[in-house]
Amino acid sequence: MRIYCQTEEIIELPFDSLIGANLNNINFHRAILENADMSGASCVNTDFRGAVLTRANFTNTNLKEASLITAFAMQCTFENANLEEARAISCHFEGSKFKNANLNGVNVNGADFTDCKLEGCIMTCINIESAIFTNVTYDTTTIWPKDFYPEKAGCIKI
Repeated sequence: MRIYCQTEEIIELPFDSLIGANLNNINFHRAILENADMSGASCVNTDFRGAVLTRANFTNTNLKEASLITAFAMQCTFENANLEEARAISCHFEGSKFKNANLNGVNVNGADFTDCKLEGCIMTCINIESAIFTNVTYDTTTIWPKDFYPEKAGCIKI
């Protein structure tokens, strides 16, 4: 499988599908992965800095310690995904679904969660006060950091 990057680099992978693939520690810096299905994949410590991930499927994906710095992850599905301790500084998550995702310890400094669905999420993130939460929905099972008030940040409890 070939993955093309905005840098004109081509990443060669030894499989035909990203579903359930072991993608740990791979450098996808500025990769073009629009509409990619990475459901069930392991992406531990994977570098997605500046990658185009629009509409990608990360359902049940392990993104622990992954780098999503400045990534374009709009309209993605992160349901039941583990993003624990990832770096999502200035990441564009607009319109993504995070139902039951684990974002414990994720650095979300400047990240944009506009129009995201955070029902059942663990949102004990680092630098959460600098993230954008316009029109974000969450429910009673969503876990927020102590002293963070989601309604004041623009979230809507459903």
